[in-house]
Amino acid sequence: MSIFRSEEMKLYSILISKDSLEEAINLIGEINCLHFLDLNYHEQIFNRNFSRMILKCEEIEKRILFIEEEAKRFGLQIYPPEEIKYFNQWVEDIKIQKKTDNTALLYLIYEELVSSENFLAEQIKKFREVFDITTRLCEKKNALYKAAALLSSRER
Repeated sequence: MSIFRSEEMKLYSILISKDSLEEAINLIGEINCLHFLDLNYHEQIFNRNFSRMILKCEEIEKRILFIEEEAKRFGLQIYPPEEIKYFNQWVEDIKIQKKTDNTALLYLIYEELVSSENFLAEQIKKFREVFDITTRLCEKKNALYKAAALLSSRER
């Protein structure tokens, strides 16, 4: 065993029908100890089976990172799930509640995330406007105090 591997690895080939592929990959992913090899590396990315879903996941990740950065900027902490099995159960509950599959759920998550990101951007814009107004009012208030002090010193 090489020093670059923490455990012994073996290469297997699994053939799964397209109908069962998504569920099988999810179940295999829950094991959390596998590494997938792309056997279609020679094909262009847009010709691959799940390229649109992968691109949608990348868009979702970008939007989540924006929300996380803004939360940090405002001193808020976002807590990840304690264990992946609880998160997976939560996702399964949502799929059952919304009566949808993984692909449709991905698009629902994307739409909700876009809506949340737009709401957050609008709130940040309003916060900045209020902050600017407050800053200007404080500057005017300080100028008035200084003017009042100057006028009162002249009267004496």
